[in-house]
Amino acid sequence: MRRGWFLVVVAVLAACSGGSAARPAPVTTTTVAAACTPSRPAPPAGAHTFAFNGAERSYLMAIPPEYDGRAAYPLVFVFHGFASNGPASDENTSMGAKGA
Repeated sequence: MRRGWFLVVVAVLAACSGGSAARPAPVTTTTVAAACTPSRPAPPAGAHTFAFNGAERSYLMAIPPEYDGRAAYPLVFVFHGFASNGPASDENTSMGAKGA
């Protein structure tokens, strides 16, 4: 009977142990895209408008002067709060100056 319990304990311990062999690291790959080719020139910086649900909306766009459309650049949106407006948001964040 003791031999049976001994085998059960050994089997449980063997199943629960992770083993001493190190697990291989996961394989990751990185694909580098070819340089961007501009499909069209950058839109002009400054004030723009668009219509949404029948209302005209406005936004400001700032584009770095060195942008030529051939390299990826981050796209950052800054939204003002409900009781605020674009000029107040730009004054608080200076994102217009930072973006360009």
